[in-house]
This record gives sequence, structure tokens and C-alpha cells, in this order.
Amino acid sequence: GDLMDGARYIVRDRTIRTILIVNFLMVLFSMPYMQMLPGFVKEVLHGGPEQIGFLISTTGIGALAGSLLVASMPNRGRGKVFLVSALILGVALLGFVTSTSIWLTAFIMLAVGFGQAGRMSLGSILIMSYTKPEFQGRVMSVYMMEFSLVSFGTFAVGILAEMVGIQWAIG
Repeated sequence: GDLMDGARYIVRDRTIRTILIVNFLMVLFSMPYMQMLPGFVKEVLHGGPEQIGFLISTTGIGALAGSLLVASMPNRGRGKVFLVSALILGVALLGFVTSTSIWLTAFIMLAVGFGQAGRMSLGSILIMSYTKPEFQGRVMSVYMMEFSLVSFGTFAVGILAEMVGIQWAIG
């Protein structure tokens, strides 16, 4: 009964439903890059484990900057910053797939981390801010299912990479 109440609440509340759908789509299309990074580094950047670690580190630096920005934000305008973060992430990922230089890719990964942190942090904040307290646990459990969507996106990108190449598939 509690699960059905939570599902009905999500379906009926336009704001919550929209945030969840937008976030799920962003996760589905943006997160497979991380699982495909080793193949990308090997095939496109002609690197190895050190370069993968370097790129992940630069992503983390960008994510730290994005998290600090979100933490210092006022309570107003969060929805716009959420969408701007998603735009930064999307544009950065397009730059990522076109880059063939480790240094350019590292710079781009700063923006990827920044956009990803903004999207993730603000997604959680918006969900918690707009959800009625009695439904927060149920809504957040649906929101957290985004991590399982990464597997579906990666599966699709992996199949596509075999057909058209890793750069086109991630892009």
C-alpha cells in the first residue's frame, strides 16, 4: 500500500514527476561515458591505466568545484542551475567524444565533473525540496534507481560502439 501511495504521488505531482523524468533521461544518456572510459582511452587517446586515472581525477576536481558551487548557492534559482549543469554536462560530453588529445580531454573532464556534480546535487535538493515530507523516502527511492539506469545506458552504448565506434556511440 505504501509503495502504491508513493507511485500515485509521483504520477500526480507534476513537479516531482518532471524532475524524475528529466533526471532519468540525463542519467541514461550521460553516465555511460564513465563505464566506457577505459575503451575510449585505449582506442581514441592511445593511453593506458595512468591516463584513465588522470582523467578520472580531473573529473573529480571538476565535481568538487561543482559541489562547492551548489553548496554555496542561495535557495532561489536552483531549477535553472540544475538545467544549466545538465547543459554543461552535455556540451562537455560532446567535446569529450571529439577530443583526441589527453590534455584537451582532461580540461573537458573538468567541465564534465562540474556538470555532473551540479546535476546530481541539485537533482537531490530539488526532489527533497518539492516532495511532501510523508513521501520523501518513497520518492527518493525512485530517484536513487537512476544508478541502475546507468547499466542500461552502458549496455546500449556498448552495442552501438561495436557498430559505429566508441566516439559516435558515446556522443
